[in-house]
Amino acid sequence: MNALGTLIMGLFAGIFTATAGALKDIRYEGFSRRKFIRSPIIAVIWAFLGLYAFIVQDYFVLLGFSAGMERLTVEIWKGFVRKKPSKFNSKNRDTGWIKEDAKKIP
Repeated sequence: MNALGTLIMGLFAGIFTATAGALKDIRYEGFSRRKFIRSPIIAVIWAFLGLYAFIVQDYFVLLGFSAGMERLTVEIWKGFVRKKPSKFNSKNRDTGWIKEDAKKIP
């Protein structure tokens, strides 16, 4: 395995996760270039760490490793490290079902 193959696999994993995340959340959050670019960068970093730490020795496994570690890194950052709350933690957020459940409680 060489550096060019590792770069390509990391970019592919990052672009795939970024595209899937954008397609999933674009209706609720809008599109953010900064968030979209973040995933390929983190995936490439994990791909090189996986290759040079001798954890991964196959391109297909490297693809899954870098995509999985990218997701793990971003979700840990969003869930535990970042101090400001997400826009979904707002008290004014109307999901539609809260009002209906509140009416059923005696």
